[in-house]
Amino acid sequence: MILTPIRRYGAMILMLLTLVFSSEVLAKTHTTTASQKSHLTKASNKQVSSKQEYSRNSAKSSSLPDLRKYPSGTPRKKAFLRTVMPYITSQNAAITAERNWLISKQYQGQWSPAERARLKDIAKRYKVKWSGNTRKSRGIPCLNA
Repeated sequence: MILTPIRRYGAMILMLLTLVFSSEVLAKTHTTTASQKSHLTKASNKQVSSKQEYSRNSAKSSSLPDLRKYPSGTPRKKAFLRTVMPYITSQNAAITAERNWLISKQYQGQWSPAERARLKDIAKRYKVKWSGNTRKSRGIPCLNA
């Protein structure tokens, strides 16, 4: 067992070493190199329309409301959520339907060509490699990530 005075002495030495090394790092001046400098681009003289300024996909934004007319904070958040929630809900329903279909098919030994095509489409959309093998591996067809 280490005596308390010795532990205190050791802790004091460690604290001093930490202080010395950390102050050395903090005291160094930071110099920027050419590779660290931010890249500046010249601004063009063209005026950007408010729709393009609002969204990168200005062609798609025609159906979206202009959220800038709402005051910053809760009203703007509520307007945004009212706009996107129907889309999110429909996408969640589609994902849930696909998941339920996969769960219902996981114990089937034979897959029809239409089912294999649907599974291939799902694998393609989720960017998962699939060799076409439908043998069970822990209850689901073999998909390689």
